[in-house]
Amino acid sequence: MKKRFLIIRLGAIGDIIHSLPIASAIKDFMPSAEIVWLVESIYAEILQGNPDIDQILTVDSKLLRKKINLNAISEFLCSLKELKSLSPDVAIDPQGLIKSGFLSFLSGAKTRVGFEQNLCRERANALFSNEYAAPSDLKSHVIKKNLSLLKPLKIPIPEYKDFRFPLIENREEFEKAESFFIENNLKSNGPILIVHPGGGWITKQWDPIRFAKVADFWVNLTKGKILFSWGPGEKELVEKISNLMKEDAFISPLCSIREIISFIRRGDFFLGGDTGPSHLAAVLGLNCITLMGPTDPERNRPWGDKNMVLYHSLACSECYLRKCDFIECMSLISVKEVENALEKSWAREHRSILL
Repeated sequence: MKKRFLIIRLGAIGDIIHSLPIASAIKDFMPSAEIVWLVESIYAEILQGNPDIDQILTVDSKLLRKKINLNAISEFLCSLKELKSLSPDVAIDPQGLIKSGFLSFLSGAKTRVGFEQNLCRERANALFSNEYAAPSDLKSHVIKKNLSLLKPLKIPIPEYKDFRFPLIENREEFEKAESFFIENNLKSNGPILIVHPGGGWITKQWDPIRFAKVADFWVNLTKGKILFSWGPGEKELVEKISNLMKEDAFISPLCSIREIISFIRRGDFFLGGDTGPSHLAAVLGLNCITLMGPTDPERNRPWGDKNMVLYHSLACSECYLRKCDFIECMSLISVKEVENALEKSWAREHRSILL
């Protein structure tokens, strides 16, 4: 009888990306295994079409927090009922929160794997697990930390080169992105730098004036193009930066997460902060430059060999604060630093093309 695994990683974009190798490692070791992924509804589309995942189960815990009414409660209870009916053999919790631990326990899985208490984002999460894991190097990247959850299950941890991040594109997404690129002549000569200036936290955002300067620098350096991508509530920001530029730039239309993926995969280079689209661009193979401030670059940096991280270590570094009166960590990243990184990235890629 095939074994059923439940992976609980509710969000957000980057965190889901960094948990995907768990599913592929299980499938590689146990092809007959059934993998169910529990995720917040707003992020479920990232997982659609993933060949390593057999079923996607959604929950709306965020909606319940924002709007407590009978409909929200009813939907949440229905999700819990569906979760209990799964009867997984194993639940794996890379999220490390009280709510993810509770959902793991509620699933009824006989084996519930979580992190050792000192590694949980909320220490009480450990109360819901009965098998515990920790990476051999506590400063390792979060992907390696997540994969350490396979150790108690005796599932081999894959080599770096075998990490998989399936992001599947359907016909509608393909056509929307292709049409935009063709209509705006973005497929003509010159490399495309996709710039995503927004971020979920204000402490992860860089100055719009500086973004405009480095975008102009890119156009003059490479004779290429700038495409701004944006998420909910960020259109005004990208329009402001575009208006500050001396050179022409393009702004993507409003996109779903999967459509943003389709737009990003058609770019050549990517510039942004520690936010979901940066992690998407990295696993899609773009040359990425990531500006990092309040988070730990060793742990949270976009994954891959083509990525450069700009970061200034301070006494208050790795604070993970979403609000700050100073945000010195981001303001210390200069325009010149980013220009140098872009020039280096362009020279490296241009040289490989010529060879």
